[in-house]
Amino acid sequence: MIEFDGVSKTYPNGAKAIENLSLTAETGRLTVFVGPSGCGKTTSLRMVNRLIRPTSGTIRLNGEDAARMDETELRRRVGYVIQHVGLFPHRTVEHNVAVTARLTGKDRRQAVEVARGLLERVGLGPEFFRRYPWQLSGGQQQRVGVARALAAESEFLLMDEPFSAVDPVVRTQLQDEFLRLQREFGKTIIMVTHDVDEALRLGDRIAVFREGGHIAQFDAPDVLLTAPKDEFVATFLGNERGYRSLGFRSADRVRPVPVRTVPLDSTADGEWRLAVDAWGRPLGWLPPLEKAEHEHLVPCGATAGPDASLRDLLNAALSSPTSAGLVVDDDGVAVGVVPIDALLPEIAAAGRSEGAPC
Repeated sequence: MIEFDGVSKTYPNGAKAIENLSLTAETGRLTVFVGPSGCGKTTSLRMVNRLIRPTSGTIRLNGEDAARMDETELRRRVGYVIQHVGLFPHRTVEHNVAVTARLTGKDRRQAVEVARGLLERVGLGPEFFRRYPWQLSGGQQQRVGVARALAAESEFLLMDEPFSAVDPVVRTQLQDEFLRLQREFGKTIIMVTHDVDEALRLGDRIAVFREGGHIAQFDAPDVLLTAPKDEFVATFLGNERGYRSLGFRSADRVRPVPVRTVPLDSTADGEWRLAVDAWGRPLGWLPPLEKAEHEHLVPCGATAGPDASLRDLLNAALSSPTSAGLVVDDDGVAVGVVPIDALLPEIAAAGRSEGAPC
């Protein structure tokens, strides 16, 4: 775990970046720091590995005072991923990762093996190993940065807005990949972000900072959304917090109803039909009286998986031309739809039972 115990940072001009910060980032969990610009969240992160030294207070890593550790050893134990990655431009992708693995005592061959294995885990196959950073997209470079941090075999991981420099589609993909890796590696992670949705999606616990380096609230995402402590937290989370809170509401009681599917080259017979491929995976909605050809298909919109939340189902229904959310299984095969009318009573019940502002 990473513990902040009465930590403050005051600069020589008297400006206070952090004042009396006390919180614990739990072992194996992802803690997110979020807040307005200049509130001290990045300063707090950088004090963990002593890139910034606190004025007072104590930071402990698994009970050990970070201020008493050898600086080199400290930074080997604490991985660090930043927004712009900082890859070595003259080294290949695999060597950018392998150089970190070498610091753990591995020989050259072992380090390259580790690098290649981690690159594949973050979604970069052998065709990327010998490329240089300038030959990669921004999202691919961020994947290399994550692999490099993992190669250090560090107990702790600090991430400073690691996904903010990429477009929204790639950002979602990186978040998905990162959640998968966290389930696999179970590291103790602190992440800084300015994006509320990213914080809610990734964080096990979220610290909302207010200006002056104070913690306004430190709670699990669903608690923040349903029970903000004051007007500052409620305003920071935004007017959409009722909708966001549905992402933490189970849809177990909502059962999809069967949907009639048709193959390509058939006709919709006067009603909307779902065109599917030979495996039952959706291709798109077929409007009434149209022949099921690709040029006639209307995109399905969002789909909801087996463990969908109420928000997932609502989003699927709202983005569907039929006002019914399409549900698929783990293999992407269509299993049915949930009409929006069936969702509304569940959404209202969730708001009443949990006190959510829905």
